[in-house]
Amino acid sequence: MTFKQYSQELNGKYDLPAKRAIACWLAWRYGVEAAEYEAYQVDLILMLNGSFHAYMEVETRNWWDGANNNNLCPFQTIHVAGRKAKLLHNSAPTYFAAVTNDFKHAYICDSKDVMASQMREVPNVHVPQGERFYDVPIDKFKLVNLELPF
Repeated sequence: MTFKQYSQELNGKYDLPAKRAIACWLAWRYGVEAAEYEAYQVDLILMLNGSFHAYMEVETRNWWDGANNNNLCPFQTIHVAGRKAKLLHNSAPTYFAAVTNDFKHAYICDSKDVMASQMREVPNVHVPQGERFYDVPIDKFKLVNLELPF
């Protein structure tokens, strides 16, 4: 199987702001503290009242829906890279978040829904052939507004 190579440039541009947006929203909405987890592990560890609550893997998506003039997902499925399986398949509660590239919205689902989805090869900008993705139906995700009300 072919994988996208790690890019420090993309990581700096998208990963940290996406994790911050999710962390701020979780704290505001649910009182959940989100902290970066160990390198090469799931992105965030979520704590509630000082105790472990769950893990969350966070990715940014560069969608553009020209028909509706927004960054929301215009597709019926969201692709989650097969290489994420090692992060999403564990015994602890784990969630996956696909954050829009303006960091205003996120699609969040339980990792069990990702792992239960069909895999297929999806050619893309970074890997033109050979990379496989979970093809997760959009209705498995909850769309949330990450913008804080203040």
